[in-house]
Amino acid sequence: MKRVILLRSNPVDPDPPVEKAALALLNAGYSVKIIAWDRDADYALKKDFIHLSDYKVEVIRFGIKAQFSGGIKKNLLPLCIFLKRLRSWLVENRAEYDIVHAFDFDTGFLASRYAKKFHKKFVYHILDYYVASHGLRKTVLEKPVCKLENSVING
Repeated sequence: MKRVILLRSNPVDPDPPVEKAALALLNAGYSVKIIAWDRDADYALKKDFIHLSDYKVEVIRFGIKAQFSGGIKKNLLPLCIFLKRLRSWLVENRAEYDIVHAFDFDTGFLASRYAKKFHKKFVYHILDYYVASHGLRKTVLEKPVCKLENSVING
């Protein structure tokens, strides 16, 4: 059985696109875990479960306080902490997954690099183009972020 980890930079409490993908994968015979960022509390790691149809899916959350829609200035440090914890999890648990499915650029850039390093399959599920959805249009960050996101999209 192929093992998939779904990565999202929100708590998945709920998150319909992630839950829909997880359910489709489960129905197709895959094993699924979800890695998420809880921005409402501070804790190292918490394991929980969500119920999708007849399935029970493990959700691993990293608690790092941050603001939704707080912008890059307010959330850069929390994002960096989340990415550091995600990187550690991807490295330490690389024998537990075969496929990495990232739902946003917050997780996609890092995940694409580690999937390649560990010879894992990688899926980038782009819900919104990052610069458009994070207020980076017409800023100094627009071109470099577009270039990085395009590198993830194009593999």
